[in-house]
Amino acid sequence: MGSKIKQAALLAIETEAAAVAGLASCINDAFEEAVNIISATAGRVIVSGIGKSAIVGQKIVATFNSTGTPAIFM
Repeated sequence: MGSKIKQAALLAIETEAAAVAGLASCINDAFEEAVNIISATAGRVIVSGIGKSAIVGQKIVATFNSTGTPAIFM
């Protein structure tokens, strides 16, 4: 039984590692432009969403605020 637990845990880690590695293809000129726009913002970054998107948006706002970029969820 213990080996099934270990196998499941290792599979989860391998799956997540592959997903993170796949993000490298998203780092392009548009990503750089978005980062530059956000960092040059004089006011707050406004994030919105409905349903599950709202939960993700609120977490993004919390991350922005904790890293020094003023943000608000609407």
